[in-house]
Amino acid sequence: SSESEPFSSVPDDWICAPWYYDQADGCDCTCGAPDPDCELPGQYLYGCANGVGATCVDGACVVPGVADVEETEIAAVAEPPSPLASEPEAPPEAPPVPSPPPFPSPPPPTPSPPPSPPPSTG
Repeated sequence: SSESEPFSSVPDDWICAPWYYDQADGCDCTCGAPDPDCELPGQYLYGCANGVGATCVDGACVVPGVADVEETEIAAVAEPPSPLASEPEAPPEAPPVPSPPPFPSPPPPTPSPPPSPPPSTG
């Protein structure tokens, strides 16, 4: 590397922006190499699913309750689009229309119209 390289401590495996590495700016989990920020308490976890209690172990997202799988297996699984994807997400499909009951219920009785007055013979 050249002497003007300001981020000399960034490992070669690091694939994210070099200024994210070891900056106490959040745990950048899926950047190819473990981020030292992940060792700090209270750091926001970047690169993993939110709300599932995921942690970053050796640069990989680990979700509690999910069996550990190799990254190659994870890549083969279709994942939901990430919120950072450039394409808008497709709206969820409409729920199926409930099927009608087996025996149609009779329509409600319609009130009979009031009797019309007899025509005047004038």
